[in-house]
Amino acid sequence: CSQSASVCKGPVLFTKVEYVVFQDNPFGPNATKVTGLHVFEEHPDLKTTHWTVTIPIRQCHGDGKTFADKPMLSSGSTIGTMSDMKNYLLAMYTEMKGWMADPECQFKMEDDKAIHNYLYYSGKLDNSKSVEYRRGFIFPVGYESNIVQSENRRIFDAAHQAGASKNDVALVGTTDTTWISDKFGLTNSYGDFINLDGSRSAIVHEYNKAREAYWLWFTKKNQAMIQEK
Repeated sequence: CSQSASVCKGPVLFTKVEYVVFQDNPFGPNATKVTGLHVFEEHPDLKTTHWTVTIPIRQCHGDGKTFADKPMLSSGSTIGTMSDMKNYLLAMYTEMKGWMADPECQFKMEDDKAIHNYLYYSGKLDNSKSVEYRRGFIFPVGYESNIVQSENRRIFDAAHQAGASKNDVALVGTTDTTWISDKFGLTNSYGDFINLDGSRSAIVHEYNKAREAYWLWFTKKNQAMIQEK
């Protein structure tokens, strides 16, 4: 919100900053107008039948199958108007407090994703809508990043065993401006993550799971930009 605004109506972004990279301004003049609360679907292969959601919900509410096989929603990034974001955070806080007070609902793992999905698919988030995978402000890229990392790990491990620096590793299918092969369909010719329509994703969540491949490219890109200045 601008300092001159008498009332801040948003939009407001709630995210895990350490797992996010901004490729564009989600609040800029060309950004899509935000109405209500937007939650974001992850890769189509990820469903709410995953144990990270079904086990906590079934144990705490006994209804883990009530929204089985729905698209998994990312709990790491949500955007909405000021009023809808306040309602969302209050709902998350209230549900978490209830779980903390119940011995049956205390787990040795992060449970924010289970709560996030439970609230949405149980109709407890008013004025909310889910945004299809790679069609909105936020691209939850964790699933794909794990695949990329698994493929690249062998290359980096081989380089390490040969005594080579990771900075000298040339990954298959990359160019001077990219960090992964275009066979993945995740990036443009400049290495930026893109939506399904080819536009650059404004916010990328869980880019960090791509590890060395992305970090080395990102560091070199920033150094080049600094040198140009």
